[in-house]
Amino acid sequence: MLGEEMSGWDLVRALREREHTKEIPIIISSALDEVKEMVDQFQIKKYLTKPYPPEEISKLFVK
Repeated sequence: MLGEEMSGWDLVRALREREHTKEIPIIISSALDEVKEMVDQFQIKKYLTKPYPPEEISKLFVK
């Protein structure tokens, strides 16, 4: 839903294909339901479906 030319999954795929971004943790915040196969394929750290409590994001960064 980034536009007509690129979807969010296209962006994730591009990040995973590049050497300097292939290992970064990816957190998705989306209005769309989780697609388990894609989350697994691209090793998504966390998939949040809107609306969600704001503290959900905060919890991801607390060690």
